[in-house]
Amino acid sequence: MFDWFSTCSEPIGPVALRWWRQKVGGIPKKRRTPRPSWWSRNRLFRHACRAGSGSGAKQRPVVKRFPWRAAARLVWKLGRNPGSFPSPDFVVKHLHCLALLIAVAALPRLAVAAGLSPEVHRDARVTFRVIAPHASKVLVLGDWLKRGEELPMAQGQDGMWSATAGPFPPGNHIYGFEIDGVQVPDPENASVKLRASRAGSYFHIPGDAVWQAAEVPHGNVEINFHQSELLGDTRWFSVYTPPGYDKDHQKQYPVLYLLHGSNDTPIGWVMIGAANFILDNLIRRDDAAEMIVVMPFGHAVAHGSPSELQKTNTRRFEAYLMQEVIPTVERKYRVRTSPKDRAIAGLSMGGGQAITIGLTHLDRFSVIASFSGAVPIDKDGTEAEQLSEVLARADDVNQALDLFWIGCGKDDFLIERNQNFVRLLQEQGINHQFRLSEGVHNYHVWRQYLTSLLPALFRPDSAPAGTTGNADNVAYLGRSDPGGNPVRLAKRTGHVSNYDQTQVPAYELPDPLQMQDGTRVTTADQWQRRRQEILGFYQQQIYGQVPENAPGVTWKVMETDEGSRGDATTKKIEGTVGAADQEDAPKLHVTLHVPKTAKGPVPVLLNLSFFGGEFPRRAGGPPRFDPIAEVLAHGWAFAQIGYNDIQPDRPNAFNRGVIGLTLPEGHSEPAADQWGTISAWAWGASRVVDYLQTDDDINEDRIAITGASRLGKTALWAAANDQRIHSVFSVVPGEMGASLIRRDWGETLDDMAQNFPWQFAGNLQRWVGRWNELPVDQHLLIAAIAPRSVYINGGVSDQWSDPKGEFLAMVAAEPVYRLLGGTGLGTETLPELDQPIVSGQLGFHYHSQGHRAVPEDWKQFLKFADRHASP
Repeated sequence: MFDWFSTCSEPIGPVALRWWRQKVGGIPKKRRTPRPSWWSRNRLFRHACRAGSGSGAKQRPVVKRFPWRAAARLVWKLGRNPGSFPSPDFVVKHLHCLALLIAVAALPRLAVAAGLSPEVHRDARVTFRVIAPHASKVLVLGDWLKRGEELPMAQGQDGMWSATAGPFPPGNHIYGFEIDGVQVPDPENASVKLRASRAGSYFHIPGDAVWQAAEVPHGNVEINFHQSELLGDTRWFSVYTPPGYDKDHQKQYPVLYLLHGSNDTPIGWVMIGAANFILDNLIRRDDAAEMIVVMPFGHAVAHGSPSELQKTNTRRFEAYLMQEVIPTVERKYRVRTSPKDRAIAGLSMGGGQAITIGLTHLDRFSVIASFSGAVPIDKDGTEAEQLSEVLARADDVNQALDLFWIGCGKDDFLIERNQNFVRLLQEQGINHQFRLSEGVHNYHVWRQYLTSLLPALFRPDSAPAGTTGNADNVAYLGRSDPGGNPVRLAKRTGHVSNYDQTQVPAYELPDPLQMQDGTRVTTADQWQRRRQEILGFYQQQIYGQVPENAPGVTWKVMETDEGSRGDATTKKIEGTVGAADQEDAPKLHVTLHVPKTAKGPVPVLLNLSFFGGEFPRRAGGPPRFDPIAEVLAHGWAFAQIGYNDIQPDRPNAFNRGVIGLTLPEGHSEPAADQWGTISAWAWGASRVVDYLQTDDDINEDRIAITGASRLGKTALWAAANDQRIHSVFSVVPGEMGASLIRRDWGETLDDMAQNFPWQFAGNLQRWVGRWNELPVDQHLLIAAIAPRSVYINGGVSDQWSDPKGEFLAMVAAEPVYRLLGGTGLGTETLPELDQPIVSGQLGFHYHSQGHRAVPEDWKQFLKFADRHASP
């Protein structure tokens, strides 16, 4: 149960004041603190009373009801007018509220006196307490400690022992006490960890991890009891069924048999491992296949039996699993029964069982996984006798298994044993994956391993999460890391988002001044040939080339309005795509604002927009910052087109928009080397340029283009192809826009190919996981625009777009600008926040906000573009 008081290390008085005032509306907040339960409110009073009466006291007075609403009214009155004290009658009427308010403020001190344990602090540290006045030595035994390590507790007054540890990662953590050599759970903690023998305690650390319960559809966990004829007792196993299992009674599911460790039970993977929540969250994001998970009891002989009997445990459990559990599951649940639809995995003892059973029954399982496993290998590095024959048949193992996955923590007491087993697999030529991670022998490591494994199960084209990228971020899949950065999984490569500079692999960028045949580029003429090489690759492999049958556009001014804006004459322009006399032909709608102060043709900024018309406005007023007004005040015209007019931005829509007009009959998508939507939007931008060059109000030599995010990518690609575009203002273009593909930071090519395949040429899929083999990177896209000016921005809270990668791409494009007589950024050091670099033909602004352009960007770009009016 959530205990508001026991999880709060801040003095309760101020917290309670804020909470009460918020409850009655004194301090409006978007989210209200959850109201403490009756049990939570009275728990500390009971502890305090007991502490005041001695450890053996039997007094347990219970405060039946605290007058929260009356106290709230009092505090609210004082909060609204702190300068005036309430009347004497009001004070007398609510005196009991004041008394209890003072008591609540003192609760943290009472909690310490009462031995409240565990106390979870806001910084994820935990204080443990136990009353043992006659003990001489008290230790905390925690699953976060290495084997043999212990956390001594210090003795205080009245026999109270305490110790503080952490900070801890999100999730459940197991601990207990050792009091003069006797191991016991925490007597003050109702959260008990069930074990095969000797119970423990556990505490929960909240956080944004994938194993935390989330607002997603949840599966069910059932307990199945049955009489085992093989083992001669009543046994049980837990079964997880995915969300929706009870709705579609025809659907069948693959099965993962998930085994626990020594001294554990079938519920350990749920109670501490949170396997059900991990699956719920991954299935919701389609990061894992829907599956059934069976968690059987792995002790075929009683835990703690004599060693000779214990040696028979794996063999007896194997018979029990294969002859009783699996047939029962396949009889009771709707499961698929082919080997490709079965996987077996386990932790510690269960990891060794999974390897032994899986290798012995290659005709029944296609995946074997071991987490910190008690692997079947002797201390001298030789394999266990029962597996020597199968390990010698590497071809049979490799053919039968889709995945053989092994993981172990660096500080795990089984690490040497696992490394010996991995060396044996290498010597035998058996395909496998080995994950060496930080950590000890505990569920925090095993939760990460399970999260890594699940995306690869029953999906032939998927890899375990963390195979590439930052495996340490597996815990935050589908959520945000502690820095607030989104963490995503690219399923084909198992790539997990990285935001750690130490985990960015070394890379080498293609030389912009070297032809594909190795010839050095030393002149402007040679650069034009190199430029065509670069554009050709982008056209065929990245964005896609415009097909020869791309239609034309016929433009017409539909309306001229002098009054909608006081600072501009507004033209509504319509472009008909294809035959002008075709009634159902797609229409492009452009809004053009020309400043009323114009004395002749003016520069124009073409904005590729996610919407048509004006920028979004607040209800009843203008936008907080009006870019159109800023552009007009600078003496420029402002043109805008909604990108969906050109081509819809969604999957399975190639039969619409301009792409739909070019598809051969019977085809639902372009050829693999032809345009995706980014190329189509860039084509549309060039068609608007066609019109702008005919408008007498526009200086045809001063046409600039801007767009944000995917449209920032589009602006760069449009300018690279269309040299009539004088300058570019690319807002947070990110991956596949301006940030370096080879730099593993935030969003990657793998993410883009998975999540936005329609935006690119079909051939992009060929380069998933092969970034370093690309003959291009985004510095070459920027270089292809040279010597025209390019301004790019990025926000510090938008690390998904990799602002530093954008900056590095601009630095790497500088040699081309210098070759053509221009200048670049003039520095290789990432600038301080909010310090734009705009002195050369390349401009960069690293601002202190997020995925957007800030007002300063618009001002800086306009001055920047004016300075480079003649490229």
